[in-house]
Order: sequence, then C-alpha cells, then structure tokens
Amino acid sequence: MKPELIFFTTIMLFFSQLSAGVADTTRTQTIPIQQGWNAVYLEVEPEDNRTDAVFEGAPVTMAATYFHRYSVISVPTDPGQTPFEKEGWGLWYSPDQPAAFAKNLYYLKAGRAYLIRSDADFQWTVTGAVKYRPPRWRPDSYNLVGFTVDPQSPPTFEQFFRGSPAHADHRIYRLAGGEWKQVAKPTEEFILPETAYWIYCKGGSNFTGPLEVRIPYGDSLDFGNKATRLEMRFINRSSDPVNVTVINLGGGVGLPISYEVRDLSKGETVLRPLTGGYDAGTLESGGFMKLVFDVHRELFSESQASTVLRISDGVSGYYDVPVTAEK
Repeated sequence: MKPELIFFTTIMLFFSQLSAGVADTTRTQTIPIQQGWNAVYLEVEPEDNRTDAVFEGAPVTMAATYFHRYSVISVPTDPGQTPFEKEGWGLWYSPDQPAAFAKNLYYLKAGRAYLIRSDADFQWTVTGAVKYRPPRWRPDSYNLVGFTVDPQSPPTFEQFFRGSPAHADHRIYRLAGGEWKQVAKPTEEFILPETAYWIYCKGGSNFTGPLEVRIPYGDSLDFGNKATRLEMRFINRSSDPVNVTVINLGGGVGLPISYEVRDLSKGETVLRPLTGGYDAGTLESGGFMKLVFDVHRELFSESQASTVLRISDGVSGYYDVPVTAEK
C-alpha cells in the first residue's frame, strides 16, 4: 500500500474512535451589568439577535452602538451627555421609555461594542454563535471597540498596541462610574474581556492585535460543500516575537479536520489530525506563516459539521475562529 494511503487510513481510524457527538460554534457569554451605564463587548451573536428579544425581561432601558463609517468622534462624551441623535448611533429603548418610537437598533451583532443603561445590577447571559470579526478602524477618530483577551492573563494596553503606529499615543478611555476616564498608565493597566473602550486611531490602520489572523473571506473558515483545503495566514504585527498555537475546541468530534505539515525526514507534506492543540512555532516581528487545513467529510455523522479553532499568540490572548462544512 502506498505511504499516503496508509497515512490516510490511519487518520480515518483515529477519527472513527472519537465520540459521535457534534460540536458546534455556539457559546455562552455572561457579562456583569451594573446599574447605570455600561460599556460592553459582545463576543457571540445571540441565537435570536433581535434587540427586543435579547433584552426581554432585563432591566435594560437603553442600548447604543456607534457605526464608525458615518462620522468622526473627536472627543468621547459621557453617556449621559452624548448627543445620541447625531448620525452614526444605533439606538434601542425599552418599550416603556418615551423615546421607544425612535429606536433604530434592531439586532445585536457579535464583535461589536455597546453602551447599555440598566436600572439594576444583573448578570447578562447571552448564548449564540462565535464569529471572527476583528475591529475595523475609522481613521483620525475615536473608535468604540472591544477585544477578546484571556481573562486569566490579559495584556496591558501597551503590550497589545506595541506594534501599531496608529495607536502609539495610547489615547484610550474606559468607562468608570458613568464617566469616560483616560487610561493614564497604559503600561500597567490591562485590557479587560467583555469591555468596550474609546480608542483613537491616528490615520488608517488594519491592526487587529499582535497577531493578525487572516481567513479567506467572511467571519468563519467555511468549507461549504465542495472545498477540501483552506488556509489561515498569520502575521506578527508586534515588535516582539509571538508564539502561534491552534486549539480545536471541538476536539475533532464535530468537525474532523487535519493540518498539513512538512515531514523533513521524508521530504513530503503529511496530514495530522487536529483533535487537540498544535504549536505552529514562533513568529519574529513582521514574520508570516500559513497553515493549511483539510476536512474529512467521509467521517461526518451529520450533513453539517462545525467547530471553533482558538488561535493564541501568547501575548494578547486569543482569537476564536468558527469552522464549518457541509457533507
């Protein structure tokens, strides 16, 4: 039997020993909301993402998000004084509010920052799909943004933005007690998960973090029903080395995939099942690498399959990328 057939058979036997359960891209995010104004970053897209449905039964009286493409924000204003009527704001009011007729924020999206006003403290639990939506910066303006960071070991603002000239002056504001306060010590203060900030971008920028993760298109790595090989690209945008690791959070159960590596002893490319973590190696500043994934539809237990790949750079935290395929 040819070596490549032996290896392919080994992969099939390995995956066939896994549980027949189905992993998916759904996650639950719980955000502590305090009475008054809150600045939050939504990481998942609610299953029913209509704003009326998401806030039904919650003590939320108002929610707002800013669409940066419409206008420039030169100075952040405290939520209680913000001219929300200006172009660019998406607004939702609870039905009992006099301004409810003026709402124009009908859906909540993953990867967006929101201002939320509540009448009481509560735990906001949101279940929905993971989406890969890094920030898109409006040049020469403050941007209302948030980031996915490791809550156990978050980066400082200086660590996160160290490789970005557009953010070198660290004009950053965080919400505290209903007021926007400038981050005075970016080398000491940490980026918090599930939290939104006003951050100034000087000139144009496509900076998403120390490690830039590129996927072919959209907000997921989608094989559809035809593609068998897709690739991710990684670029080190920081001034320091980063270590790239990839973890299959579904363990290969929901979506059997492999990654391609070069076997130097054989001088050929081989496939290895991605059922746990893979250390892709260290990228120097400005360095680039790509990782090719292969999907194994013959092992699907359902007509559709999905998982989430967690990409870590060892500095800023991680990026969750959903992966989907059809049989």
